[in-house]
Amino acid sequence: MIAAVLRGPRALALTTVPTPSPGPADAVVRVKAAGLCGTDYRIWTGERPVQYPRVMGHEFVGTVAAVGADVRHLAVGQTVAVEPNYSCGTCPLCREGNRNLCLSRVAVGIDVDGGFAEQATVPARCCWPAPAGLADERLLLAEPLAVVVRAVGRAAPEEGETAAVLGLGSLGLLAVQTLRARGVRVLAVARSTRRLGLARELGAEAVALSGADDDTAAARAFSGREGVDLVIETAGTALAVEQATNLCRPGGRVVLTGLPHEPTSLNFFWVVRRELRIIGSMIYQDEFPEAIRLLATGAVRVERIIIAHDCGLIINPDGVRNQVEGNVLQSLSRALKEEVLFDETRIKSVDWLTYPILTFSEVPAVEVVLIDRPDQPPLGAGEPASITTAPAVANAIFDATGARLRQVPFTPQRVLAALAHLTH
Repeated sequence: MIAAVLRGPRALALTTVPTPSPGPADAVVRVKAAGLCGTDYRIWTGERPVQYPRVMGHEFVGTVAAVGADVRHLAVGQTVAVEPNYSCGTCPLCREGNRNLCLSRVAVGIDVDGGFAEQATVPARCCWPAPAGLADERLLLAEPLAVVVRAVGRAAPEEGETAAVLGLGSLGLLAVQTLRARGVRVLAVARSTRRLGLARELGAEAVALSGADDDTAAARAFSGREGVDLVIETAGTALAVEQATNLCRPGGRVVLTGLPHEPTSLNFFWVVRRELRIIGSMIYQDEFPEAIRLLATGAVRVERIIIAHDCGLIINPDGVRNQVEGNVLQSLSRALKEEVLFDETRIKSVDWLTYPILTFSEVPAVEVVLIDRPDQPPLGAGEPASITTAPAVANAIFDATGARLRQVPFTPQRVLAALAHLTH
């Protein structure tokens, strides 16, 4: 089968690997869609070390291709969401019910091979069957939504309380909706006005830009008192931890879900003085069923959060250079109504407001071949670059680049190639 194999920092290659077979308690999942998140990016850069070679991908869904001899609750062909973390089951933490804190916990796509492949093997207990009619792209949000469901549950919100969600990436936007589903009034706080508008669309009653004293004043005005009852922090920065405590009223609760990689300067004098409860929330325990229920009922909407559209992006291994690349990225982002950040020479970062998805379905597509133009620097390597995308975005790309188009089939192999070449 084909897999995108990481052989070292920033060394991702599309290659053939053995097709997996299940152990007695395992299931082989034929991957239909895989999500990309900041963890994947840090693994690719080497910031988060893994044992190489490694097939990344810890957020994926698919159909059951095979099961082990001891598996009774799954059937071949069943659509499942994969819970990509599993514990030892025998240590004191696991026996106490804290399996998410198990020191021997295994993370799929990090400690063992994951979902950036045509098939993946996982313990069968990590496969959660999907209800009929739930689209793959929606089901794919079950994993991050389970993280949010646990965080909200840790805050123990009561109907009518006020909450602030700090940070409006994918987790923050899911948190806004999860809180609203529990009858909580929500103030959304972020650095980007664009994110604030989307938060309003998804149910936030009020919004505020973070920084200075604006967000603190907004929290007091929104709650009608010294601050909101609870804060769900999803930004994952040291500054956000301090901001979260400023938004909360005395006696309130602050739940931290982000993972800051730098020390915080939080003044614990005020934590004690105001009797704030600061609560950590680590992934999930038994929240997958509730996450899937919220997705199936429509209580949590994901269409404005994800960016999928059955399209991938393929760039030649030598990279598209200078303004040609900029034109392509601008065109693609306009057509998808999302924003891709770039500099003049290569992709700089991905705005994690959106939830990028690699889809593994075979659908019609258009290959856009970029040709050198007199007013553009050469592409380099003497080869045309190409991208593969859904027909809906082809015209915008053509207008911006002067590319010529031709029809090609869209296959799982092309999607995996998209990942490999995007991060080359």
